[in-house]
Amino acid sequence: MNGPLTGTRLLLVVSFAAAALATTGCKGDKQGGSGSSSASGGAGGICGDRSAERCMDGAISMFEADKDAANAIAEYLCKGEFGKTTREACTISGHVYRMGAPQTKKDPKVAIERYERGCPIDDPDAQHGSCFRLGLLYGKGVLTLTDKPSYPIDKDKGKKYLDLACKKGFAEACTVSSTL
Repeated sequence: MNGPLTGTRLLLVVSFAAAALATTGCKGDKQGGSGSSSASGGAGGICGDRSAERCMDGAISMFEADKDAANAIAEYLCKGEFGKTTREACTISGHVYRMGAPQTKKDPKVAIERYERGCPIDDPDAQHGSCFRLGLLYGKGVLTLTDKPSYPIDKDKGKKYLDLACKKGFAEACTVSSTL
């Protein structure tokens, strides 16, 4: 059952995600308006007429209960299907691929790709969670602090990512950065 979500499996996950979004009250613009498209969103796709922010809220709210459904939404937003990449969505998708889920095979390579989309080093919208994971990857050769090093280490690059995450308020990144 692992592997990419396609065909019937994708339809089931998207249907569940749509139902979950409907129960979170994610309709319309970010103020919960009439159901029209917001400037940051647009109509269509997996998020329907929800704004990117409301669709992202749905992915966050279902992350613990159904990582596959959360990832279906996060992937959509991370790929820029709303016209702009949602950095937080890339981080959520990276987490799902890092940990694995019933329908999403654990895939560190894809997780790293998502984290890279979530934290372009020179982007003011870089997301602290992705920056932290990339800092661990490059600074310590791991994706989690409990892993054994298995990736090439570039402490300068790792420190750059960790310092960025630290500046964005991710306290653990500050602590790890100080050990490099």
